Amino acid sequence: MHATLADADGLPGSSTLCGRETGDMIRVPYDMPQERSDAWYPPGGDEKVVCRDCDRAAAEG
Repeated sequence: MHATLADADGLPGSSTLCGRETGDMIRVPYDMPQERSDAWYPPGGDEKVVCRDCDRAAAEG
């Protein structure tokens, strides 16, 4: 699971906090794009595994 920030239009950014592209990822339903903790799942990925780099970046604010 990865996190991303919103872009200037308030839409989810094109890359995660760890630098991965979000184009092929699945956004978690009901997440708000302006929240720093938006979650994204890689296709076929394990939803229970949190990306350490994204988690660290979100915690650092």
